[in-house]
Amino acid sequence: MTVVRLAYASALLALIVGCAYQAPKTASASASTSSSYLGPKQFFSFWKARTTQKVGDSDEVLQQVRSDLFKTKRASTIRAQTELAARSSESVQLSDDCYADIECFNASLTITLADKYKADWADSLNYLESYFANVRVEISGADSAVNSADDVEDKLAAFLRRDQTTRKLYGETLNDPTLEQHASLTRDLGFGWIRSQVRSRDLEASEWLLKTSQPLANDDRADLFESAWPIIQHADRRPALQYFAVSTLRTTKFPSSNAKEWAMLVDRVELNLGRPQIYGTQVRCMDGEYRFSPTIDDSAVNERREEIGLERLKVDVSKSLGAC
Repeated sequence: MTVVRLAYASALLALIVGCAYQAPKTASASASTSSSYLGPKQFFSFWKARTTQKVGDSDEVLQQVRSDLFKTKRASTIRAQTELAARSSESVQLSDDCYADIECFNASLTITLADKYKADWADSLNYLESYFANVRVEISGADSAVNSADDVEDKLAAFLRRDQTTRKLYGETLNDPTLEQHASLTRDLGFGWIRSQVRSRDLEASEWLLKTSQPLANDDRADLFESAWPIIQHADRRPALQYFAVSTLRTTKFPSSNAKEWAMLVDRVELNLGRPQIYGTQVRCMDGEYRFSPTIDDSAVNERREEIGLERLKVDVSKSLGAC
C-alpha cells in the first residue's frame, strides 16, 4: 500500500513542478495525502515547487502563495469553529491556523523555512534522506498495520501503536546529538519533516475516531474514548473531537482515575471555547511568576481540583514546575 502511494506521489510531483501552491477547497484530514508519504528530499522538493520561484541564486516565496495560505488558514479555522460550535452549541472564535488541513500545514512549514533559509537546500536534504531511512521504515510499518486492520478494535490498536512510534521517533530526532552537530538549515528541515509526519498521522487518527464514535451509544462511545485517550490528547487540531470526548467522559469514572491528563484536556477545551480554565493546568512563566490564561479564581479552582484528586494549584505548580 505504501509503495503504491509513493509511486502516486512521485507521479503527482512530476505533474505539478513549477506550479504555485493553491489553497485546497476542502480540508484534508487524512494522512493519505501524497506528500505525507514522501521522504524529506521529495517532500521539500514537492512543496518548494508549489510555493517558491527562483530569483537569482535563491528561492523566493511567491506573493500569491502567501495570500492563498492566509485564505486557506482562515477557511480551515472557520471549518474548525463550525465543527466545534455544532458540538458545543456556543459561538466559538479560534485563532487562525491550519487545523485539520495537512496540505495547509505543509505549505506553511515550507514557506517559513524558505523565508529563513535562502541557501540551496540540496546538501541538507541529501543528508536527511539517508538520516531518516530507518525512521521511514518504522513509520511505513506502522502505516501498513493501520491500513490492514479491519475491525474497530484492531484499527484502534494499530493507531495507538503508530501514535507511540511516531512520537518516539519525533523525540529521538529532536534530542539526537548527531543531528545537533549539523547546520541549522539541516536541523530545521529535519525537524520540520518529522513534525509533518506526526501531524498528518494525528489528523488521520482523529478523523477516524470522530467518525467511528458518532453512531455509537453513549456507553460504547465512552469505552472507545477511554481506550483512545492518547489520540484524543494529540487531537489539538480537531477541537471538536476533544470537546466530544470531554462531554462524553465527564460523568464516568475516567476523570478521577486519570486526573492530571483529564484536567489538562478540559482546560484546553475551555480555552478553545473562550472560557476560563477549570483546573488551572495551562500556565506560563512571565516576569518571574507563573500566570494563568485567562485569570482563574483560586478558591473555586482548588475545590474542583480536589474533586478529582489533584493537589491544590500552587502546590502542584511548585512541585511540577519549580521556581519561575
